Amino acid sequence: DYGLYGTTPADWELAPGASPTTPPAGAPPRVRPLIAVVGLSRTGTSSLTAALEMLNVSVYHTHQSMTHHLDFWDFYLTGRIRRPDVRKLLDGGEHGNSTPRADAVLDAWYAILAPELLRAYPDARVIL
Repeated sequence: DYGLYGTTPADWELAPGASPTTPPAGAPPRVRPLIAVVGLSRTGTSSLTAALEMLNVSVYHTHQSMTHHLDFWDFYLTGRIRRPDVRKLLDGGEHGNSTPRADAVLDAWYAILAPELLRAYPDARVIL
């Protein structure tokens, strides 16, 4: 039963034949490349989050990830999502998603998703 979340694992899957670089319906165009900080926990991601926020960059660090997308992470980390559509996660526009767009993602959550992030955002700036 997925009633707790309001979404199902299938809602977060990349559709068969779909390009991972296609933004979700209703998502505004990106004006800058995604910044992907794919370091593990305790590697300075909190300090980098604070620095990016000082530059008015919208960030998804652990707190934002769990607050806005606990459903996705539960489904993904328990193996119920095989081909995640990370643009739905970060660009919004689907599932009634009114959360702010992420201009930067940081921490172990996104290190796990690094291959999918790089496929979906080939122009991403990556910090290890």
